[in-house]
Amino acid sequence: SVQQADLLSRVNRWLRDGGADRPIVPAEERSIELFDDEKAIAKRIGGATTLWTAGRLGPDLLRYENVPMPFPYRQVGNGDRVLMVENTAAFRSCSRLLASDSDHPYFAVAFGQGAWAPKTVPSVVELPAAITALDYWGDLDPNGLAITRDVLEVARKLGLVARAHSELWRMTLAERPVPHASAPRS
Repeated sequence: SVQQADLLSRVNRWLRDGGADRPIVPAEERSIELFDDEKAIAKRIGGATTLWTAGRLGPDLLRYENVPMPFPYRQVGNGDRVLMVENTAAFRSCSRLLASDSDHPYFAVAFGQGAWAPKTVPSVVELPAAITALDYWGDLDPNGLAITRDVLEVARKLGLVARAHSELWRMTLAERPVPHASAPRS
């Protein structure tokens, strides 16, 4: 197609002009350099099943790497586990509680950022500690459970022991809401 010819022409010029000797950079940077679109590589423009297959266009040829989305974390100890939580309130509470107690297996509490959590999990390997396991605690609703499933799947693919922190969920469910008076009727 015309789009594929343009894409391959750009790659050819880039390789001819020393592209193979350029440093490896994040995919978005190489994408903007080659295709004037920072998402072109992620979208696999020109044909995901034709041009972007093994042995054709890819990170080795185009000298890029897929960089995991970073996540905020707070170091809370010296363990080899990370507790990732879905939302800001849980992040704040868990960070404070674990930082005040040294009898736990955690190195850090990570903020999963809701639906972004699965995309941030690969950042665990960049922490300044040898992390072997990830525990996840999120919302108990359909979206929260789907996020939990996806986080655990990504963590396991990275070789981490991964589990949902069911004890935190049990504690949450055991809490009784504060009774309140009904709203006055008019």
